[in-house]
Amino acid sequence: MKKIMIYLMVVTLSVTSLCGCGKKKEKKVFTGDKVPQIESIRNLCELATLKCRYNNVAKASKSDGSGPISLFRDNRVFWVKYTGVVEISFDLNKVKMDINNNKVEVTLPKCIVSTSIDPNSWDDESYVSDKDTGLKKNTIKTEDIRKAIDSAQKNMDDEVKNNATLMNSATARAKDIIKSYIDQMNQITGSEYTVEFLEEETEDETETESK
Repeated sequence: MKKIMIYLMVVTLSVTSLCGCGKKKEKKVFTGDKVPQIESIRNLCELATLKCRYNNVAKASKSDGSGPISLFRDNRVFWVKYTGVVEISFDLNKVKMDINNNKVEVTLPKCIVSTSIDPNSWDDESYVSDKDTGLKKNTIKTEDIRKAIDSAQKNMDDEVKNNATLMNSATARAKDIIKSYIDQMNQITGSEYTVEFLEEETEDETETESK
């Protein structure tokens, strides 16, 4: 039985080198509120969603199989290049806001990260391989390429979720947009609200406080 083994996954995960990182510049985010509203805050968090594209290369090996048929096939090594998409967003239902006098306290939850494969970034010819000898031919097929990409993508999920630069960038973007909303509302309505961002309580912290 043929086996596909993923040896290497090469990818750059810094915000500055990701191509197509979705950062739009919003100059005006004021929504007409006279008092800060949680619905507006949540809409702004949705606006802060980051979408990035990255190029990934997976190195895979296709074995010659087993049994007599392996005598007529060689092991093959090949590299697959494809494009992935990273989306970093917030669970809007977990975004909280409290107003104490003129202080607006906003609690942002941890970012939600999802990755996917751009299906248009690869095809049957999207690989580079070692030489396939004429006598022991071991053709690399579409299903081999797809397995290599899927395996590399599983590793990519963990890499992205553990990338502090991306997480911090998404959170900082949300904070900047919310702060602009408060500043613009103050300027138009003559209010003097300030905004403070609080950390979301984890389940462990909640259990500790309840004991």
